[in-house]
Amino acid sequence: MTSVRSDALVIIVDTAAPVITGLADDTTPCQSKTWTWGSTDATAVMYRFAVDQNPAWTPAGAYAAVITTTKTDAPGLWHLHVQARDAAGNESAVTTVAATLVNGPPAVAIPAAASPNPVAGTTVNLSVLGADASGEAALSYTWATTGTAPAPVAYSNTTAQTQSKSTVATFTAAGSYSITATIMDAEGLTATSSVTVTVSQTSKNGHHHAGKDHRRHQRHPGFFGGGP
Repeated sequence: MTSVRSDALVIIVDTAAPVITGLADDTTPCQSKTWTWGSTDATAVMYRFAVDQNPAWTPAGAYAAVITTTKTDAPGLWHLHVQARDAAGNESAVTTVAATLVNGPPAVAIPAAASPNPVAGTTVNLSVLGADASGEAALSYTWATTGTAPAPVAYSNTTAQTQSKSTVATFTAAGSYSITATIMDAEGLTATSSVTVTVSQTSKNGHHHAGKDHRRHQRHPGFFGGGP
């Protein structure tokens, strides 16, 4: 009697392309957008992606084990394009989603400062510097006293209460002044920075007087706080 044995070799070929998951259009405007994605494939999957302002994308570049990316400080409509490849080499279709980014408020690059401070004369130089995603040139600056000031303050470079990032403040009374710079971008978003300026009781020619001479002249019209 003759016995015949037959062994069958079964080969399973993976031809199913992975499908991108976890992505959808974001209809809520935001300052920063983070996308995270995955795949339906159970095998090791690699990805390649691009973030641009084009609704279509021709896949390019190397695949990598990256599943997240963030876009920040770039106003406009942005598109994320993602393609996956599994261990068998099957490539997915490109998934494209969109998000609208808006400009955030400006930042204070250099805080408000006063020089000299304390002030022995009648004027002080004020300076501040803002920063913005659209560029510093698009910013405007406004200087104003806050709280209860000893007297009104006059600012140079004034046009409808808007000054430059550097201005000169002129005082008519001694005391402590809180001065705030408001930095505004083209969309009306703002940031503020404040400085406290101390003004001594001085004469209009900038000379400080003390002792008997100061007491003798403290009510002279040429001095801050003086009267008739």
